[in-house]
Amino acid sequence: MPRGSVVLHRVLFGQWTVEPPEAGDRVRLLSWWSPLMSSIVLAPREQYGRSDAETVRAQVEGRDLYTALSTCACLGSWSCFVLVLGVWFALQRFGALGFFVAGGTVLLLC
Repeated sequence: MPRGSVVLHRVLFGQWTVEPPEAGDRVRLLSWWSPLMSSIVLAPREQYGRSDAETVRAQVEGRDLYTALSTCACLGSWSCFVLVLGVWFALQRFGALGFFVAGGTVLLLC
């Protein structure tokens, strides 16, 4: 994550929480499971003005972002389902070919 970026977190359909800006560049885990937790990283840019937390929270509650996040959560759920049950079933039923087809399906969903 770039220095100065702000992270927004939400669990299911709860309120967005704003974390303080990052002090330096680093790599970090944003969420454990994307269908359950949503995370957004706002990277700093020169053309953006300074906004308070309430203004950012109001912008995040918009309909366009909700559609994109719900689509990502749905695809994340299907990926986990196919990974856990589908790959096992394909391996048992169709052998190695089924394993590779199921693995390819998981990659396409991601």
